[in-house]
Amino acid sequence: MKILLTGHTGFLGSSLYVKLIDAGYSVVTLESGKNFLRLDLVDRESIFAYLDLTRPDVIINLVAITDVDYCQNNIDVAYAVNIKTVENLIHWIKVSSPRTHLFHFSTDHVYNGLEKNLNSEDDISISNIYALSKYAAELCVQNICGTILRTNFIGKNRSGRKQSLTDWIYSSYLKEEKIKVFSDVYFSPLAVDTLCSIFIENLLPLRPAGVFNFGSNNGFDKG
Repeated sequence: MKILLTGHTGFLGSSLYVKLIDAGYSVVTLESGKNFLRLDLVDRESIFAYLDLTRPDVIINLVAITDVDYCQNNIDVAYAVNIKTVENLIHWIKVSSPRTHLFHFSTDHVYNGLEKNLNSEDDISISNIYALSKYAAELCVQNICGTILRTNFIGKNRSGRKQSLTDWIYSSYLKEEKIKVFSDVYFSPLAVDTLCSIFIENLLPLRPAGVFNFGSNNGFDKG
């Protein structure tokens, strides 16, 4: 099985890439810098040429602008990266490789994070541009038999690009800095290594179609 992993230099991607290789999979990536990567994926001709060359059996899409404030202030970029790239991948699958399976990692941000109760897949609550762009991408994926995983994760960010939530809390603790967190925002994250392992061992071989919540058993607040 040949896998194309997009976003392999990000928080989740940097961990998932290593675990896929360790599991014996053949993994190809887009070996370009951050800015060029965005242009490459948005440009349909470029991504079609690359996909025609690599012919992956599975595409795992992790590319996204996840900074909520940035998306709110840069709607055009949020659309290009979070939606247009997914449209291009789906168009190639439809036209050139119907047997290729797409795993699209979405977010639990499409739910109302102010509720303590766990959410079902139909409990959509769009509160900002980031959530809107990720949900719009999901609707695109539903045009094929792809897998949509709504998730959140914590742990050490091995990409070196920025600190994760837990990296920041740990670093602030060591520096004896005051830590301000939310006590009224709830989520159900997985440890990033656990997320990667469960995905590789259980979902990747089965390639189930549909929308799935992928989180811990019980939610808790960010405080």
